[in-house]
Amino acid sequence: MARAVRKAARARPKQKPKPAPAGYSGTPLGKKLGIKPGSVVALLGAPAGFAKSRVREFGLLAGLVDYKVAAIDATWSGLCFARRRKQR
Repeated sequence: MARAVRKAARARPKQKPKPAPAGYSGTPLGKKLGIKPGSVVALLGAPAGFAKSRVREFGLLAGLVDYKVAAIDATWSGLCFARRRKQR
C-alpha cells in the first residue's frame, strides 16, 4: 500500500488555488489542518457518503484526538487528528 501512496503522490497534478467561496476565509485548507508543504495526504478506502461523526469516531477509537475543524463547503469539513500528548 505504501508503494501505491508514493506513486499517487508523484502523479498528483499541480493545482492553482481557487478563490474562497462567499462566507469562507481565504486560508487554504491544508494550512488550517496543519499539513506542511510537500506532505501527502490520502484517504484510503473511504466509502461514499461517510459522515464526519464516523470519521471522528474512527480517529478517537484509534487513540487520536481531533483538534481542528475546517469547513470546505456547505457539505464537507476537514478534521485534523494528532496523537494524545501522553502518547507522543
